[in-house]
Amino acid sequence: MSESAKIGVFFCNCGKTISERIDIKKLKEEVQSAGGVQCIEEFESLCRKPEQEKLSSLMKKEGVERVVIAGCSPKLYEELFARTLKEAGINPEFLVISNIREQCSWVFPEKDTATRKALEDIRQKVSRAKSLEAFDEVDVPAEQKVLAIGGGIAGLETALELSKLGFKVTLIEKSSALGGRTLKLNKSYVIEENPKDYVQAKVDLVNKDDNIEILTETELVKLNGSPGNFTAKIKQSGEKKDLNVGAIVVATGLSTRFPRESYGIDLSEKVVTQLQLEEILASPEKSDARFKGDNKAHVLFVTGMIGEDSKLSTASALKNALLLKGKYDCLTYVACQEMKVAGDRLEEMYRKAREEGVIFFKYNGNPPSFVTNGSEIKAVVSDYFLSAGEKGIPQVKIPCDLLVLEENLVPTEDFAALRGTLDIKLGPRGFFQQDNVHQVPVKSNKSGIFLVGSCRQPMDIVEVLADAGSAATQIVSLLSPGKIKVNDNRWTIEKGKCTLCLTCVRFCPHGAIGWTRAAEASEGLCQACGVCASECPAIAIQVKNYTNDQILTELEEILNK
Repeated sequence: MSESAKIGVFFCNCGKTISERIDIKKLKEEVQSAGGVQCIEEFESLCRKPEQEKLSSLMKKEGVERVVIAGCSPKLYEELFARTLKEAGINPEFLVISNIREQCSWVFPEKDTATRKALEDIRQKVSRAKSLEAFDEVDVPAEQKVLAIGGGIAGLETALELSKLGFKVTLIEKSSALGGRTLKLNKSYVIEENPKDYVQAKVDLVNKDDNIEILTETELVKLNGSPGNFTAKIKQSGEKKDLNVGAIVVATGLSTRFPRESYGIDLSEKVVTQLQLEEILASPEKSDARFKGDNKAHVLFVTGMIGEDSKLSTASALKNALLLKGKYDCLTYVACQEMKVAGDRLEEMYRKAREEGVIFFKYNGNPPSFVTNGSEIKAVVSDYFLSAGEKGIPQVKIPCDLLVLEENLVPTEDFAALRGTLDIKLGPRGFFQQDNVHQVPVKSNKSGIFLVGSCRQPMDIVEVLADAGSAATQIVSLLSPGKIKVNDNRWTIEKGKCTLCLTCVRFCPHGAIGWTRAAEASEGLCQACGVCASECPAIAIQVKNYTNDQILTELEEILNK
């Protein structure tokens, strides 16, 4: 424990949202009078770059050695503040965050109570700051090569970005051709180019790039190692081989499923999914044969019946409704529960569709029903806003020459197998889970494995391109210049106590623990989260800076007041 270390306590007002419920002035006075703190300052919003620069400058000027930041959740901004400390020349391990927003300001309506709880937590964190120890950093050689899984636009763009930065990339694709689902689109609402031409241009660039190796009809079957030194076993045409890579990029995209149980109607010549309509419209011959004629076709788009109401579904319905209205003068309708227009150009497309005569119905919890009579289909749509004060909700019957239904956006078929191979987490919808959606959304829960594009959530092309650039930047930060720094001895085990029950192996969220005669942790994968130590029934594991003695010292600070 370092009692002489110079400690700074810095308050973040979070845009005055914290001071509404907490008396920060009183906190500063109480912390100052308690002793042990040499520097106290208040900031408006420490998540903003100018405030971070001001904090960094202040810490350098005052010679601060340990830092307590009183603000919002460490889950959101701990990594950001750790970088700020590093820029100021302070070991990031000497950072402690007191969550006075979510755990005090937001949960206690009385200002006095919230202030008292915040003071207790800050005192506890100051006590913790005194007991922190620095980790020993060691350099580990890192492969300057990356494995990208998935040959769609996400994988192609990530490979190209990494190649520009001097990395070698092996791009594997389970099918026989590159391009992915984007090739099935007739038009994109966020880029002017034809999707097929756009993707083909990317494929041509990848094929010409000497830094990129392309392996089609190939899949990952096994992965060992840690960041900078992964060994990936891949299988191509029945033959297996090992690749040594520094990082993995998952860019497998998504798939679609038609939920017949939600609609009560089968797909047919007159009932198609949004993706099937994209394929029809992508072929001038098919679309002309379907919609060109003397009689105007009645086309109804339905979204929201399957609980999706996604931005991609809205975009597909709007752009294709406009296309059918403009090119073939179809009588075009859209039935929706909510119109999701919070995205690039979506509001503009919605307004244009209304101006050009596309008719919208908002069924508001009363989903459409479909009546079939031979080859004829009629949709019965309810719209509360047509009632004009009358009792009951009016029903409109729409004859459908074509009924376009939304699909479920789901993970790809091999998702479960890939997830098991990589040992990374899934989110609530079954897609790969982001590590921290606010700061580094392309990171997985396992260090060195990155998630790009619609494998983590449904995305449009522009969002996928942004993901690819972000992943490339993170990989450069991780692997350059040919070595990575890992913290040594952050995890210790009393081997005499370990019974090899493997509880720690099962609970570790980062896949960092293995075993021989006792449990062992990979320093490259271990994030010092402490789950293993808290779950170990033999109390055999200690995580540095979260040892039993340090935790008891924090508790004593509160109990003795």
